Amino acid sequence: MQRSFRSLFWGVGLLALLPSTPVQAATQDAAAQELADQAIFTDYLQLDFKSGEKKLKKAIQLCEKGACSANVAAQVHRDLAVIYITGMKRSEDGRQLLVKALHLDPNIALDADLTTPELIRVFAAAKEDVAQEESDRKAAVGAAAVGGAAVAAGAASGDGDVELTGEGGVDDGADRRAEDRAGDRELHGPADVQHVPPAVAAAG
Repeated sequence: MQRSFRSLFWGVGLLALLPSTPVQAATQDAAAQELADQAIFTDYLQLDFKSGEKKLKKAIQLCEKGACSANVAAQVHRDLAVIYITGMKRSEDGRQLLVKALHLDPNIALDADLTTPELIRVFAAAKEDVAQEESDRKAAVGAAAVGGAAVAAGAASGDGDVELTGEGGVDDGADRRAEDRAGDRELHGPADVQHVPPAVAAAG
């Protein structure tokens, strides 16, 4: 009996560590959707915005565990935004929720039965925010690619700071320096010979 209990204990623990299955996701979807329906079609319509907010926050917490589908997660974010924007006059909070909903599901749309001019305006602004984020991301990726290509091209050429060489691979700069030293020796004589000024020589 004790062995059976231990086996059951370890089996439950292993199940808890396993990733969500489609069946688990469907169960969480149903639970989150039920909370959202109660929040919108009961609390919201009865102007009980606080109760609706509480239910939708609970639905969002269910989905944040990763067990909801992206579409349902987007819906509960959108529904809480509806309560914030049209019921509680918290447009900025609603806008942030709509941005999150659009990230979760780019095809999420407003419920035609619940739209107001303010909700439509904020939803359009949220779409612009998402589009700008995507544009900025693409620009950053493009700039990084261009910079990487320029560095690679410079490394491949390898002659930016190297003196050109003459025929046979001899450094032309080195040849010129050698010729200058030879000219100095012809004018002044060997470097180890002391030159005596004429006046000193005559005095001697």
